[in-house]
Amino acid sequence: MSFKCLIASITAWIVPATIVNSAPVHFSIGDGANGHYYEIVETETNFLSAQAAAENMQYMGLQGYLATITSAEEQRFLESYFGKTFPAWIGASDQGSPDIWSWITGPEAGTVFYDHTLTTQTGYNNWNIGEPNGGHVENYAVFRHFGTSGEWNDAREWRERYYLVEYGGIAAVPLPASVLFVGAGLAMLGFGFRKKA
Repeated sequence: MSFKCLIASITAWIVPATIVNSAPVHFSIGDGANGHYYEIVETETNFLSAQAAAENMQYMGLQGYLATITSAEEQRFLESYFGKTFPAWIGASDQGSPDIWSWITGPEAGTVFYDHTLTTQTGYNNWNIGEPNGGHVENYAVFRHFGTSGEWNDAREWRERYYLVEYGGIAAVPLPASVLFVGAGLAMLGFGFRKKA
């Protein structure tokens, strides 16, 4: 293996996955603007894989997570950009507590937003009429399931969907200093080998 290939292999191993698309949309103006960024990842996958992938994404120094939609204004903003996209996972579940839905991702993780036993809900939701209806079976939420609107549906974890990633409220974890020193040392070592050649 050449020294250049060795450096590339080590760098790929020590640098965490950071996916930056050219243009996530920024909710920076208008009613309810929260300053967060959003993008749809157009790769169909199950919920748990989508959740893990979103949490390995970073943008503008912010940690990614499956979107948590907490207001009508945020919902309308997302519909305006992604309303015609195929269904996409968002960060909500009733796993372990059927028909009591919580955000399980992002800064809102652990917050209950929908409880079927309550007449007045404690948080924002945008379920389609008759949803959620999956009981013990459909335990994860999908954005834009019906028509071209952003209405939500509950679905089984193994179904393959796109996923909606949000960046905001959680700072990305910087690379440890030791990783940076290793990278700098390898670069210098490579420079020394190139100079001798």
